[in-house]
Amino acid sequence: MYEIINHRYLNYKPMLISSELGFGELVTINEALGSRIFEMCEGFAVHAKKDFRLNHRTRKIFGGV
Repeated sequence: MYEIINHRYLNYKPMLISSELGFGELVTINEALGSRIFEMCEGFAVHAKKDFRLNHRTRKIFGGV
């Protein structure tokens, strides 16, 4: 994963990343990758609020919609 992200980072290539982790958590797991992803996404990041009722795996627990 590092090779792919680093290559795209160094060559100013776009990336689409989806994660359930925030930037702080990504940096904690791997500082090099997390900081590159943070820098590349600056100004473009979209944060979606978690709603476990919309997850078909957890509907029974949270009384889904």
